[in-house]
Amino acid sequence: MKISRQDKAIEKEFWDEEALKEKYLHYEKGVYCAFRESEYDTIFKKAGVKILPGMVAVDIGCAGGVSTCLLAENGGRVFGFDISPLLIEKATEYAKTAKGHPSFLVADAEKLPLEDSSCDLCFLSGVLHHFPDNSQILKEITRVLKPEGRLLAVEPNLLNLSYRASFWLSRRRGETSPNEYPISPLKLKGKLEKEFYNFEITPFRVNDVPVLRQLGLNKVKWFYNILQKTIIGMNKTFTSPVRHGTFFILSCRKRGQSDSVS
Repeated sequence: MKISRQDKAIEKEFWDEEALKEKYLHYEKGVYCAFRESEYDTIFKKAGVKILPGMVAVDIGCAGGVSTCLLAENGGRVFGFDISPLLIEKATEYAKTAKGHPSFLVADAEKLPLEDSSCDLCFLSGVLHHFPDNSQILKEITRVLKPEGRLLAVEPNLLNLSYRASFWLSRRRGETSPNEYPISPLKLKGKLEKEFYNFEITPFRVNDVPVLRQLGLNKVKWFYNILQKTIIGMNKTFTSPVRHGTFFILSCRKRGQSDSVS
């Protein structure tokens, strides 16, 4: 097995600290999550994802469990895994008041406690870019998915210039994990093409310019609104659609034996 280049101890410590930050305890659901519940709902609807009785889904890097519980609303067996014990504790507590009833477990995304070809869906939101080399986690996802099983990932978009500038500022301020490496959706697709097909790449958060908030320009509303509209307009006019979102949604299906690519 390939040795992981992710520093597990640093990653666990980083997310344990995030789980306890006051800003998240007062944010929407009272737990840390990469996106708002309405955004997760939009992601699942755009991708046509619905977990029904008899299906198995796994939310890898589930954080506070908001997305996991949404996946579990219609039944099925849904599992949420995270490297942070504190986030799993928060997710377990949050699930008591949610509609769905998933199971949560502390686990390393590169060593999932699942049988081969056992899952209908693997969902990840903002997880893949936390690996200096995501080859092993992609291999693990391929292992646990059934033939025709679905991979659905939402990641920060390296091709979006506003996001790249925002990420650089966040890193300078020590607000990111040392393991973070934003991803190009095109390069990710290229890494998956041998084992997956039926790719869809959808820009997400296309009307967001996070670097303006990082610079504190949102404090002057009128100026912020003008700059935001100008930058979004220029981005949509002069760049390809794959660069429009500060995040991207990638959906694909695992090939069966009969349609594998040599």
